[in-house]
Amino acid sequence: MRLLFVSNVYPGPLQPTKGPFNRALVEALSATHQVRVINPVSWVERLKARWSGRSQAKSSPSNIAAGSPEVSHPTFYYPPMIQRSRFDRWLDWSLQREFQSIRDDFRPHAVLSYWVHPDGTAATRLAQTLGVPSIVMTGGSDVLLLARQGARRKVILDTLHGADAVVTVSSHLRDQLVVDGIDSAKLHVVHRGIDRTIFHPASRTESREKLGLPIERPTIVGVGRLVPVKGWDLLLEACRVLHQRGRRFGCGIVGGGELHASLTSRIAELGLEQVVTLAGARPQGELADWYRSADVVALTSLSEGIPNVLLEAMSCGTPWVATDVGGVREIADPQQHTRLTGRDPIELANALEQRWGMGIVPPDQLTFQPADWATSAARLSTIVEDCVTQRGGGRTISPSTDRALVAAGGVSWE
Repeated sequence: MRLLFVSNVYPGPLQPTKGPFNRALVEALSATHQVRVINPVSWVERLKARWSGRSQAKSSPSNIAAGSPEVSHPTFYYPPMIQRSRFDRWLDWSLQREFQSIRDDFRPHAVLSYWVHPDGTAATRLAQTLGVPSIVMTGGSDVLLLARQGARRKVILDTLHGADAVVTVSSHLRDQLVVDGIDSAKLHVVHRGIDRTIFHPASRTESREKLGLPIERPTIVGVGRLVPVKGWDLLLEACRVLHQRGRRFGCGIVGGGELHASLTSRIAELGLEQVVTLAGARPQGELADWYRSADVVALTSLSEGIPNVLLEAMSCGTPWVATDVGGVREIADPQQHTRLTGRDPIELANALEQRWGMGIVPPDQLTFQPADWATSAARLSTIVEDCVTQRGGGRTISPSTDRALVAAGGVSWE
């Protein structure tokens, strides 16, 4: 099939570490389908890049290689800080040239999107114009936070009602959408995959040597964007508790974002300059070494679906401690992982200290086994094919059967 994928959460030249899970999923889909990606880039991000001298991404398709999806990075124009509930209309306007090309040249069999509003809203409207199914994927905060109140809640729920299928990353997220009134028949859970060629157990000592970390000192690692929803203040407070107890340890926070300056200041206020390091955003290969170098991984988010951070840590054999949000309890092994009961720095400090003496945990001994990306893509493909079949005028054949008929001179997807 020809599939269009629309999302601002996707790696690009300006933000190469944003949404790597979406790129991994799209590349897995590209093994069996022709996929084109529209990755809108905020005009604010482009302006910041120009001021800092970073390279600019062109709007036209890029990354066109054998077996790779076409990716375009058009600029998303919108009025800052106002009328967020109408951002989908601004996105429509910003992407009108891209959408026209889709209508004229690509003609997808289905439109997929990630992040309900504005991405999913604009993508669903395009799908309705084309007469093809819309499959909206949600990862957590776009539903668990943005859809709780205000004008944006109505737009988000209307988008989910209008989609042919809604894909969530956890059962918790699916159950919340049922409570919100979304038809359970259109809700599907597809866990994100893991690239096992990157995230797998290896020597902790060798990983620390690669990163220049002390070999003997216990190490806590936190991974994620430096944004408020990740709750980094809780981790810093727990580090202060451990430091005041006289514990000798280090903490690396891996990720970039808007809170870098304020977190740097807070680390200084707490007297943790020799304990906590802000390592910035790192590529996937190096990220795996951060997981493997850790005695324990900490996740302190206020909202999540199922965090990729924890799946990746598990695949590297590293125990973790996490706030009990979203679908965290769906993947936790009580023998290897700790779910916090609240946001108490002392509770977190105690849990981190308990877990950092565990050593490597073989992934095949865990009660939950993270899937690979091929498995996730296959599950999503089945959902998409079902939606296309249902849109096909009542036909009961599947796209795979349809391809066989095409080869025999029968019906065509064209």
